Amino acid sequence: MFLEKIFFENFRNIKDLGLKFSPSINIFFGENAQGKTNTLEGINIISTLGSFRTRKIKESIREGEKKALLKGEVNDGYGENTLSISFSRDEKKVLCDGKQPASAGSYLSVFPTVFFGPSDMEMARGDQSLRRKYLDRAAFFEDRSYIEKLRRYKRTLLQRNEALLKGVREIESWSEFLAAAGWEVAVKRMESLSKLRERISSIHCEISGGKEEVEIFCRPSWNMEEGPEGLKKALLESIEEDVKRGFTHHGPHRDKIKYKLGGREISEHGSQGQHRTLVLSMKLALLLWSKEKNGVFPAFLLDDPGSELDKKRLGFLGEFLDSYEGQVFIASVEENDIPSRGEREKKSYFVKGGEITAL
Repeated sequence: MFLEKIFFENFRNIKDLGLKFSPSINIFFGENAQGKTNTLEGINIISTLGSFRTRKIKESIREGEKKALLKGEVNDGYGENTLSISFSRDEKKVLCDGKQPASAGSYLSVFPTVFFGPSDMEMARGDQSLRRKYLDRAAFFEDRSYIEKLRRYKRTLLQRNEALLKGVREIESWSEFLAAAGWEVAVKRMESLSKLRERISSIHCEISGGKEEVEIFCRPSWNMEEGPEGLKKALLESIEEDVKRGFTHHGPHRDKIKYKLGGREISEHGSQGQHRTLVLSMKLALLLWSKEKNGVFPAFLLDDPGSELDKKRLGFLGEFLDSYEGQVFIASVEENDIPSRGEREKKSYFVKGGEITAL
């Protein structure tokens, strides 16, 4: 599976551009603020329908334009699928092969990706939202229906929060619905984490030389041993406080994910090098996890890896990419930022002022 072609229209600083890619390694290089990360962002949006830079993709519309379009052709070895997303300030339209996809899961499974960039360091620094999103990605790679469970939970959470603000009687009913939906999300996250944890530890050990033990665990905001009834109980008991503050205090959206090295929370005691090693280990583990569960290597998107990884970690990453069988996209100032044995085909693109030239 690989992204064969992409088309940009009015996206960031890219006016109108089409590109063909190698199924192997693709490198976008050039000076800063020229459009390298914009290219990765466009690929990421086609894959996930979301951006790693902003919560509102309408903010990526080229200045002075009213709408943008991203279109990608994905080759799965049997044929091609065309993914497209067009969006304006007011609406968004998502298509798969010219039709509205049957579900979010069916669209997102066409071209899976894993992104690694500077913003990911916030996971190690304690950003709970990013830590939960990582588990959501892992759960989706294991169970494609998970995305629908997560969306159902978020919709129900929104409705309960609206009921809290209005002070309506339906709060108890929404609490029951939220407990059922939240339990499904929590269980899948826990299952994925329990299986992924060992792979993360193994990769971390290879990079660090086995100097520190990695612990990753979830601390729910309620007693999971009581099952969905435990969450329902917590929600009902907190109604008064939730009404007072205007939001829901219990559920998977409030779970705490802990990262520990040598028994200590990495956000409080870890060095920058330890942060980088852990996050890189987690991303590489996620790539291999997807292959194990789905038989598909996700495309790997790397934004400016040289800014976050030292020579040793870049060397490990280079060795990994030499043996990785999936498609790779790298945005970097230097064309050869990541050392390589040169065994995989590479295609380079020079980026300047929103113009991208294949070399």
